[in-house]
Amino acid sequence: MQGQAQGDSGHQTGGRVSDSPAGVEKARQAKQLLKNGDWAGASAIYRQLTQEFPRDGELRRHFMLNAFRRGDYEEVVQQSLDLADMALAEGNSGAAFERYAEILRLPELVAGEKGQEAGERVSQIVEPLKADIYFSYGDHYLAEQNPEMAKQYFEVSERLAPGRWETLWGIGQAYLMMGNKELAVKSLYDSVNSAPGEAVHAYELLGEIMLGEGRPLDELREMFWRASVIFEEYQLYEDALRVALRWLQLDNQDREMADRTRQLNRMLDER
Repeated sequence: MQGQAQGDSGHQTGGRVSDSPAGVEKARQAKQLLKNGDWAGASAIYRQLTQEFPRDGELRRHFMLNAFRRGDYEEVVQQSLDLADMALAEGNSGAAFERYAEILRLPELVAGEKGQEAGERVSQIVEPLKADIYFSYGDHYLAEQNPEMAKQYFEVSERLAPGRWETLWGIGQAYLMMGNKELAVKSLYDSVNSAPGEAVHAYELLGEIMLGEGRPLDELREMFWRASVIFEEYQLYEDALRVALRWLQLDNQDREMADRTRQLNRMLDER
């Protein structure tokens, strides 16, 4: 999202509230609403400011602290998730994991300060997020070439939310990196079977594994074809074309796949 002149637009992408006259005025209004006991009105303004100035750490801390004081734990969690997402987008997994750790500790923290009943209410907010958080840990360790750690986190995510194709794909990737092809293939097939229309990477990876095992080409074609079709359905035409061209390297006599590559090239030219 591209911002306009700082302080004059609701579409800021950086900077600090204190550097923007419009931002300072909104913050003043929010503080006045806080003094009047109107948390709903104040939080609405703070939420708008975090969208306009997403990387203003002081603003975020002020917002989250007041949300915590007023028992608005949904907002505390949401702001922590937003910060984690921004950190991951910037390649700062360490900062993202700090935010995740804060979310996971929040029920215990609240229970210690506000009592067990309050902690249990926060647990109800955090519990549905755990599978995604542990998946993110696994994805990180997979990228760091640490398949043992990745598998551990993926397996926790799988226990919390069984049968998700992306988690099963991650487990398959981890097994493959560990050299266990049998378990890798099993997990990848589980991924494909759990979500045939979405597990595109599992199809592609299965095709490559089966190729490495020396399987006949007629057993592999469906994997590459489905991967290309699913990529196209998600309008990822470059990936769809890449998979189709990969197959033509293996079987350059496949007229249907050749027609597919021409069609995908036309789609890319028309974009």
